[in-house]
Amino acid sequence: MSEEGNRRNLEVLEEEKDLGVKFDPSLTFSKHVDMVANRANRMVGIIRRTFDYINKDMLKILYKSLVRPHLEYANCIWSPVLHRDNVRIERVQRRATKIVADLKEMAYEERLKELDLPTLAYRRLREI
Repeated sequence: MSEEGNRRNLEVLEEEKDLGVKFDPSLTFSKHVDMVANRANRMVGIIRRTFDYINKDMLKILYKSLVRPHLEYANCIWSPVLHRDNVRIERVQRRATKIVADLKEMAYEERLKELDLPTLAYRRLREI
């Protein structure tokens, strides 16, 4: 075989998915953050539609078991670099904490204190 016969051109991809994480050429993970936030928001919607009434304890259990795993899976790899991605991820938790009727009118930080939940950014920093 000639040397020319062994050469192959590599295919250039706009994104690649490996173990559920979308990689893009710039490694900003913005498309992955959008995918994760959309999936988690769908779970928040399912919780909202399924239950007529949710108290604090119920929300904590449902959120920790059904929503937060989507937001934290492999986040040591894709942890948001861009501010807008960080806001997009945090917005899901902000929306989920509004499900409890008693907390709806409170500020986000107050809702987190009432539910004894840290921000997602804090949880990512704590993992390092």
